[in-house]
Amino acid sequence: MKPVDGSRIRYGDQVRLALIDGHHYSMAEATRACGLYGGLIETGRRLASPASLVAVQIARRDRAAASALQLERRGKAPPRRPF
Repeated sequence: MKPVDGSRIRYGDQVRLALIDGHHYSMAEATRACGLYGGLIETGRRLASPASLVAVQIARRDRAAASALQLERRGKAPPRRPF
């Protein structure tokens, strides 16, 4: 759908679409990931990085977090480092 007023699609929406198209996320998963990694999206926008590259970084971080959560649930997680 083309915007009526000639405005461009927002950067966050571009990232969300890149997650859906390129990384096979559902709309709900992409929205959740964009909410979690809003700082990364904002940094990418400020640095004028392509939305597809930001989507790759979000997908990598999201998969790593999911793997760590799975290991933690199984009781096989490495010990957490204190701050």
